[in-house]
Amino acid sequence: MSRRATCLAVMVSVFLGVGAGQLAWADNPAINTDDFLPSPHARDILDVNTTRAAKHLQYSGGIWFTYRQSPLVVQGFLGEGEVELVGAQLVGNLQFAMPLFGRASVGVDLPTLLYTAGDEPSQVNPDWSQLSGAGLGDLRLSAKVRFWGDGKRGLGVGAAQELTLPTSVGDKLLGSDAPTSTTRLVVDYQCTGFVLALNGGYLVRKAATDFTPSVGDEVLMGAGLQIPLLRDVLQLLLTNQTRTLASDPFAATRATANSTRGGLRIRPFRNLVVTAAGAVGFGALAGSAAWEGMLQIAWEPRGSHEH
Repeated sequence: MSRRATCLAVMVSVFLGVGAGQLAWADNPAINTDDFLPSPHARDILDVNTTRAAKHLQYSGGIWFTYRQSPLVVQGFLGEGEVELVGAQLVGNLQFAMPLFGRASVGVDLPTLLYTAGDEPSQVNPDWSQLSGAGLGDLRLSAKVRFWGDGKRGLGVGAAQELTLPTSVGDKLLGSDAPTSTTRLVVDYQCTGFVLALNGGYLVRKAATDFTPSVGDEVLMGAGLQIPLLRDVLQLLLTNQTRTLASDPFAATRATANSTRGGLRIRPFRNLVVTAAGAVGFGALAGSAAWEGMLQIAWEPRGSHEH
């Protein structure tokens, strides 16, 4: 077994070990309060897809760590006011991606809840359990393909598809009890290291009819910008993601959420990439955090972010 394969196996074992013994469903609603879905593909911009793909079989992998503040605030009963059901959340995302034929890529993301804390849930529902401890999230499978463009310069058009599987711990509010599907149209433009990407998509998932804010299908809109500060070594990354309920789009703040993220990606060594970013958000959809801090450590062959 190669050194890289050994490292990947160790990381998977650690992540699975964190969730071991935690796979008992509780009475808490089966919803996902983590709306930061970093792309596993090496040449994307944080959580925004591009049509770019690395060389054939030039695989990459890494770990994201994300701290999120107040991703789930709900209304208590009997005049309790607002309750931070999830007040703080630390999530790790173990990722791997394999590019295919220079125009497509397939990837996998395994989220693990490392820490969570919040107000006493009995203020909302006496049958719900207090959030604590660690556990697995929903396994995410991702694929993208470019239909138009050369992936190096000018206009590109493609599509991305994601599927999550219900592998999460039910009482941690980090996943659904049913699969979800997200389909996106991807359009981007590249010029001398600058990349502008636009995503439009639709998320299909099981509705949570007994939960407020509402949980159901969503319309997704995203934009990403990569600005080269030092070619092949340092880039500025900016993204904006908007989610709105498909059943009542843009009707009110509890039907819409927006997150704006920005950060720096640096390649300190040949195949090592480090990304540090932060985010602010507004809206009351489940998973909309007030602010976030993110750090990624990844192995990506040199040239993954060139052009």
